Amino acid sequence: MSIRNFLVLLIGLLFASSFTLGTALAGDETNPEVDDGLGDTGDSTRQFQDIDSAWFDETNTSVIVSMKMAGPPPSVQSLLNEDITPFDYEVYFEVEGTNYAACVIIEYAASLGGSVVEGGVYNLQDSWNWELREVNYALGTDIIQSETPIGGVSGIYRSQNVVLEWTLNKEDIGIGEDFAGRGKELVNTWAAVWDATENPANSQRNPNNQAWDYANTNTNPGKNYRITGRGGVDYNIIFSIDDDEVETYGGTAAEFIVRVENNGTHKFNVDFFPREYDEKWLVELNPNSTVITKGASITLKVTVTPPKDVVNGTVLVLVIEGNIHEIEGNGTVPVQPPITLRTVALTPPGESDEGGWWPDFIETLRENLAIIAGAIAVVAIAIIILVVLVRR
Repeated sequence: MSIRNFLVLLIGLLFASSFTLGTALAGDETNPEVDDGLGDTGDSTRQFQDIDSAWFDETNTSVIVSMKMAGPPPSVQSLLNEDITPFDYEVYFEVEGTNYAACVIIEYAASLGGSVVEGGVYNLQDSWNWELREVNYALGTDIIQSETPIGGVSGIYRSQNVVLEWTLNKEDIGIGEDFAGRGKELVNTWAAVWDATENPANSQRNPNNQAWDYANTNTNPGKNYRITGRGGVDYNIIFSIDDDEVETYGGTAAEFIVRVENNGTHKFNVDFFPREYDEKWLVELNPNSTVITKGASITLKVTVTPPKDVVNGTVLVLVIEGNIHEIEGNGTVPVQPPITLRTVALTPPGESDEGGWWPDFIETLRENLAIIAGAIAVVAIAIIILVVLVRR
């Protein structure tokens, strides 16, 4: 391979990667939206304050938020360790302009025989406070001005993997259930661990100065998460076209070339069909149905022929839709959005010549009657003047 070809290939790969790094289709521990380096808290004995990563997943009704720590919180603490303050673990994200945080507060309580005096023994409470909060930032900054609880959520601590897991109702964060929210994105993703007493949620918080640890920030976020509708399968088929309006003549076919791209997670079988239209027009789709492999695209040719007697300037607005067959089950998922094509029909050329040259001549006289009359008048006057001069 020549150096020139190698450079072209390298630039192409870099260009392509710029479209894939920003949004994750389905997060997991191996491909998290928020990723932090371990050991950045400066204290290896406090791994429960050290964020590893955070990621998102979903079901048809819920968004699942996960946060992995370097190590578990101690089950027993002494006041001497100065670690009995409540831990506030939060994963932040935004949905269509509203900022949220999945939060859990972990507290210690005095054990039997313990006391608040020096040397008292405290146990990690079994009941943790899992919340969903709405977050307000100082404009264009990482500074949190307030966090307002807007509802409780179900949560679980997976101790074997040291993972905190929240289950949020989609409707609580402005995402419709099933495929109603498909295509929406969770953006501005980041995570932090706070001392819940030193930096209460109803006061100003700055991760750079006050968080025990943080991964990414509001102004330097992690990757986006795209809502798939039901989780696991992203039915992401996209229509596109360079020119969505074509002129043609009555009885003459117009052709549209539509690109259909599969940006989803699987190979899909897709059907194409036009929405209801004037049946005097002939509409043909090729193909009507096809299989598109993951990451591939196909060409859909749409041919539109207006009737021969179409009125000059008539426009047919044609909407092409698609249905994606579900991977499991017999249902279909609509391609969103559909694509709209415009065909402008003109009077066929030569139609006015059907009567021969004489009708054209008469029509020309009619259209230029004023000019012809003026010319005749000028000529008549010139003849009169000439006759007068000759007689003299």
